[in-house]
Amino acid sequence: MKIFKFIFGAVLIFISSCFLFMFLTRVFVYVFPNTRINDYGEVVYVMPTSQMLSSFVIATIFFVVSVVFFHKKYCR
Repeated sequence: MKIFKFIFGAVLIFISSCFLFMFLTRVFVYVFPNTRINDYGEVVYVMPTSQMLSSFVIATIFFVVSVVFFHKKYCR
């Protein structure tokens, strides 16, 4: 049962981190005027690579911290 809870929590955290990554990408689009979203919903990356990398790093850190927190809370 603990393994099922851990897998379910990991999938839930992964989905939430994906949504966080999309949200951060859109925030960067609105904050920096040299970016835009095309007709397909994709971000046209006119912004510097460091900003894209920072949003990805923030989403990755959120995912790792969430997995560690979930593991400590439910897998004891």
